[in-house]
Amino acid sequence: MEDVPAMLRFTVPLFVFAVTSLVLSGCFEENDSKPQLAYLVGYSILDDRFHTSTRLDLTADILNPSNQEIKFTQLVLTTLEGTELTLDYQDIPPFHQEGRYQAIPLKSPIANLEIGGSKGVEFQSPDQLHFLFMEAFASAIIKYRDDEGLHELKIENLKELIEKSRKETIAWMDKEYREREATLKRLKSEADQRLKSKKR
Repeated sequence: MEDVPAMLRFTVPLFVFAVTSLVLSGCFEENDSKPQLAYLVGYSILDDRFHTSTRLDLTADILNPSNQEIKFTQLVLTTLEGTELTLDYQDIPPFHQEGRYQAIPLKSPIANLEIGGSKGVEFQSPDQLHFLFMEAFASAIIKYRDDEGLHELKIENLKELIEKSRKETIAWMDKEYREREATLKRLKSEADQRLKSKKR
């Protein structure tokens, strides 16, 4: 049902986009050394005929703003339905942001535009892909070890982060589409010019 190549085309560059946004917004604060959940998006690409999907695509970035490596790092997400999802980051170097992507089979197909226990947010991409974004998680916890021991950090601003990440994703899709269309237009113009030159 899902367009896998299109999915990966949207997902992979989002890591770079998220890092750039954080640097420009000044997220590397010296006085905040705890890991930060910098980006979180969960979505499915719906089949246009039946408006359903059997897969959740999850992308999340953790930022380590401290001057020491954090080890055995995991992000544990709990959906509103009570399903626990874990992304494994292993070790994250100092002043570094690490992203993870995972495709997760759903226990049952999406129905009534609900995803993760609540109504999703629909978005029709410029490439005419029908996205259904998750609007909420019940909780998000970063587990990690540093020089001081094991830690569990509950993310407090989860709702705001999910909304911000979704808007950044949509903005990136629009930008990527416009740039691709401009490139195709330029290449077509150059090809037409070469063809005209050969006919002279």
